[in-house]
Amino acid sequence: MKQIYLIVIVITSCVGFSNAQEEQINGHWLVTKITQGDESYEPFFIQNFKENGKLEVMGQELGTWGYHKKSNAIIMMSDFDKDYNGEGKILKLTGAELVVLKDGTKINYEKLDRAEIAASNKKSNINGMWQFKNLPSEYISSYISFREPDEFTIIQKSENSETKLKGTWIFNKKDMSLIMIGLRGENMPIGKNKIVRLTDDMLELENDGKIFIVERKISGKEQESLVMGKWVLTEMQKGEEIKEVDSGVIFAENGVLKMGFFHMQEILEVGTWAYDENQNTIVMTSADEKVLNGNAEILELSSDTLQYRKEGIIYRFKKYIETID
Repeated sequence: MKQIYLIVIVITSCVGFSNAQEEQINGHWLVTKITQGDESYEPFFIQNFKENGKLEVMGQELGTWGYHKKSNAIIMMSDFDKDYNGEGKILKLTGAELVVLKDGTKINYEKLDRAEIAASNKKSNINGMWQFKNLPSEYISSYISFREPDEFTIIQKSENSETKLKGTWIFNKKDMSLIMIGLRGENMPIGKNKIVRLTDDMLELENDGKIFIVERKISGKEQESLVMGKWVLTEMQKGEEIKEVDSGVIFAENGVLKMGFFHMQEILEVGTWAYDENQNTIVMTSADEKVLNGNAEILELSSDTLQYRKEGIIYRFKKYIETID
């Protein structure tokens, strides 16, 4: 009888161990490092070993998975990607870390706590719309919107096109880092970034020796309020050619668009204007003035400076300051 009890206890312990291993594997994991021979890289993407046996990578279902106790391995089956088909030998497994060896490649994972990430992101002071200030191309405007709990969208706009990239962001206050998952392109802060500076208005990131600077984009109503008023058009630039000008434009509070010469007090009503928050553009309508008809993409805007691009031409303005003789 004691022998039967002993067998039952051993079987129960094995089943319990197997279930415990599966429970530890279940969930979202961040792939932080992949090592092949002497070479390694940090891909930073999310893999989800779902409780129902489904395997997801970056939100896409690629196959199934299961834990094999005898070989202490994760068995994956996929018809879509050979990298997720076969046996991954577990080298290390804790509640926070997983290391797997598959086909001679070592893969390091970190367990993700989605609730903890959401709470950390919420307190980060990063949520909101920002604009990249030091990307290489002056003809492409790049914006990034961080939203709760962990999604970001990058919008890149040129004169004739617009692209959007979506991904996941993770803020870590302990080491002051920002992980950007889902990006591509050498001119983007892909993967783990060191936060060099974070204020209400500026975020500076260091990534593999490169510095990325983004400035917070103010709200639509604040942006519209800055546009309103009297401006002096000082320069028009097309390609490398810059033309100096001196004419006045008024974006009136009631949506009326005016143009003229302030010093000669010759101001005419030429059309209408409105601010489009979604596109960050000034929408102008004028039958009389071609340069004031169409959509103008705002490149720079402050209390005393306005710069926008329309039909391939960059227009630079300074706020008009009235003088008393």
